[in-house]
Amino acid sequence: MSQYKPVSFALFTTFALASAAQAGDTVQTPRTAAARAAGDLIARVERAITGYVAACGSRDEKRLSDLTTDDVRVEFTLDQPGAYLTLSSEALMASCVPGVTPPAKQQMWVFPTNDADAVFVQYEVSGISEATTRQLALVEMRGEQIARMRNFAPISSTTVASATLLPAATPCAALTDE
Repeated sequence: MSQYKPVSFALFTTFALASAAQAGDTVQTPRTAAARAAGDLIARVERAITGYVAACGSRDEKRLSDLTTDDVRVEFTLDQPGAYLTLSSEALMASCVPGVTPPAKQQMWVFPTNDADAVFVQYEVSGISEATTRQLALVEMRGEQIARMRNFAPISSTTVASATLLPAATPCAALTDE
């Protein structure tokens, strides 16, 4: 039986190295059964978030609309618990911060939830005042598109300024039970 141990060890080592190499090329996920089961959702979210940030940074309105549903809601938490600044599809481009760069795949973590279409995403964007900003969002997908994104990171001054100018933004949204 001992003659098989070196072969088993070699196969395990080869598999572990191959897995580590693949992990560097993809988003980070917890090593759980839920994450393995949500593989398709995680891949869709990765493409959508990376594309969303890139479209915002390059001011590409068509790409932004392709990545979001017609009835998308992008929400930003406010200081008052349960209150959100909500932007509809018409207000998204004006709220984008120009020049941000999408997160590197290795800097994006995706955490599945019990909802088949929702995940938490933690990622970093750079280009905002030469600094890297960590983002945390609850993202709900509808197919390949973002249907709702609730951002828990501090709201940018660009977003606040655009919200005061656009009727599609709802500043200080009513408290919700969600």
